[in-house]
Amino acid sequence: MIQKLKEVDAGAIMIDHWVAAEYAAFCKQFIDDPVPGSLVYLQYGPSQPEFLALGGAATEGFCWSTVLGVYGDKIGQDFRKRYVERFPKFEGNMGLVYTGNGYDIVQYLKRAWEATKNPEDFAANCKWIRENPYRGVCGMMDMNNEYQEALHFPDNGFGNQVAELEKGMGQLFVQVQDGQHKIIWPDETAEAKLRPSPWW
Repeated sequence: MIQKLKEVDAGAIMIDHWVAAEYAAFCKQFIDDPVPGSLVYLQYGPSQPEFLALGGAATEGFCWSTVLGVYGDKIGQDFRKRYVERFPKFEGNMGLVYTGNGYDIVQYLKRAWEATKNPEDFAANCKWIRENPYRGVCGMMDMNNEYQEALHFPDNGFGNQVAELEKGMGQLFVQVQDGQHKIIWPDETAEAKLRPSPWW
């Protein structure tokens, strides 16, 4: 596959699946014989801890994104700190998607159960969730819309989006820098700026 990418001198390369081990293998092979100057985009699979563990230094400079990830703001950083204090083996490599997503879902449901005082009342709990937004470590979840989903940030004019980060859930673009995932966009949650990748 890499040979084919080189033959067409691909300017943009996108890998569209979620298997972290395969992403890591691609990075190792690509970095040995890259397509110079190409923009390589990986879907959210690199968020899984095994991506950095298996790919090591070969992952440096690769970019990926997620529509659901732990922000780089104070709320997100505090969550990350508490997470690695509780699970020290994940320090520096806890993953930015499943950890925060699982936490937010449980916290949202907990708030519904506390409000309705009846965890078994499915209709009442669904109604409470629809009517009560929750700002979690992955952004604002406001289900009170026709799609019953978190609004998307940023607004691109195609429907269920918002212009302010705190009214929706931001898509995070991330780059591996110095062996760690760093949010590079949106600016409101960025931890770093985009760096030139080694093959640029």
